[in-house]
Amino acid sequence: MKIRTVLTAWLIGLGVALTAGAQTRFTISANGAEVTDNHTSLTWRRCVEGMTWSGSACTGSPLSLTHSGAFARAKTQSGWRLPNVKELASIVDDAVYDNSSSTAQVAMIDRTAFPNTPRTNHWASTPQVGFPAIAWLVSFYNGLVSDYIFTQDRNSLSFNGSSYSETVNVRLVRSSP
Repeated sequence: MKIRTVLTAWLIGLGVALTAGAQTRFTISANGAEVTDNHTSLTWRRCVEGMTWSGSACTGSPLSLTHSGAFARAKTQSGWRLPNVKELASIVDDAVYDNSSSTAQVAMIDRTAFPNTPRTNHWASTPQVGFPAIAWLVSFYNGLVSDYIFTQDRNSLSFNGSSYSETVNVRLVRSSP
């Protein structure tokens, strides 16, 4: 669990309280569709792209996009953007980690603030320093931050010599007014 310890230390270094509840850490907007993080002053879409706030939960099917598709989607959403890797990792909630079985379905995120979040990877906007063909993503399955190497078209990934298309979920953010 050395990786988890390093990630936890990194997040604490960002000033993120990993176990804070939604009542103190997050403020939910009047219409319920947005969440403001009281620690970072960022405003998040409560639902991942493709899902919508129904008044009591995030419903619908999450979009699964390539990295370039994630940027394109963000450009169509006025005022919203793809978060950088530190911003996205800051909403991982280590307190809800459940490794009791391989079928556990709890995403590592505050479920009150971000209900029905897919327990999957989510794209970050951050390229790896010195390697713009490598993009970062954050897993809400295990809280880990990972990187992927893109081929020239930025829609395929190369991992251990094999190329494949990677589509993952997207959660958008904006700076609070």
